[in-house]
Amino acid sequence: MAAVMSSDLDKTEKVVTFLTEAKLMNLQVSLPHVNRSGYHFRADSPTSILYGLGAIKGMGHDACLAIESERQRGGPFTSLLDLCQRVELLRRNKRSVETLIAAGALDGLANSRATLEAQLPEVLRAVEQHAREQAMGQHSLFGGGASTPITPPVMPELPEKDLQSRLEDEFRVLGHYVSGHPMDPWRGLLQNVITCTMDQLDSAYAERKFARGTDAAVFLAGIVGEVRRGGDSRGFVQLSDGRGQLEIALFSDVWMQAAPLLKAREIILVEGSLQEDRMGEGYSLRVRKIYTLAQLCEQHARHLLLRVDNRQHDLMLKVESLLDTFRPGTVPMQIDLRLPDCQGKLICTGEHGVRSSLELARKLRDLEGVQAELRLQRPEPTPLPERRPTRGDE
Repeated sequence: MAAVMSSDLDKTEKVVTFLTEAKLMNLQVSLPHVNRSGYHFRADSPTSILYGLGAIKGMGHDACLAIESERQRGGPFTSLLDLCQRVELLRRNKRSVETLIAAGALDGLANSRATLEAQLPEVLRAVEQHAREQAMGQHSLFGGGASTPITPPVMPELPEKDLQSRLEDEFRVLGHYVSGHPMDPWRGLLQNVITCTMDQLDSAYAERKFARGTDAAVFLAGIVGEVRRGGDSRGFVQLSDGRGQLEIALFSDVWMQAAPLLKAREIILVEGSLQEDRMGEGYSLRVRKIYTLAQLCEQHARHLLLRVDNRQHDLMLKVESLLDTFRPGTVPMQIDLRLPDCQGKLICTGEHGVRSSLELARKLRDLEGVQAELRLQRPEPTPLPERRPTRGDE
């Protein structure tokens, strides 16, 4: 499989197709890395493939070979400064280094990708100044001798970017997600709403093959990929959830109503009926209704459960302050509160309920020491329009 991927290294769409096939074969694909990767994909073990540097968008052939050659000559790179000092092509091309950081190819050379991004301007400045001093025979800033190492710039360490930001960076330079999927943080939220994930479509279709009306409805969640218009009255959308992908079809009024919601890489819930495609090689979904993640949180929340660890600091004050900004509301809430010498449970209903929203779910998730579980209920299936009588029915 690594050889197949390498055959179309510069064609992102084909690489994405091969990666999907690799997942179906239970092969793990690792992010590229300057200390392990070559220009091409290669087998890292019988069950894993190492991403090739040459498949990163914007990485030139010469720069990739220079990285691999220098690593073989001088050993693994130990820091961003070490990399830029040893690989001349990189210190002359800031964008290539930024691309490597975004791809995860420099992970481990600092505590986080955010730190690497912050260090880069100072590192390049120090390396260039050192090169000029060496060329001029002046070493006053770095000591004497041609082999004198550069003094690393003093830079604070920054916390890692959130998962969504890292995945968006990977998508931008690799054309797809490798280390995770934007659906990952929301799988728990959606597990009681969806019928199945996209690797379970066979069983979902078998259970509903002969069903009719609302009994045939399935609910699937995923992120919006390619959108194709079929004139003014229909559209086709690639939907993926990190476990598989599916083409969904929208017609007439459904297309007109849903088109504004179909934003690239946004999470949506779709309701519809599964159909085998004409080639018998998969499924498509004829959509009846679409919900954004925000609409689900606002309109179909059933209960909010919070677990608050208040032993180290008065975290509950922050929680209450946040919840107050989402009141009044109708969603009941339970707070399991842990204190230094006891634990208790608070039940909040009526006027003490909250107004559910995606923003609330995100803010609660970002509070350290708080576990939040917003429980959603599945929307009622959309009734099919009544069939118009034909002449044969009269």
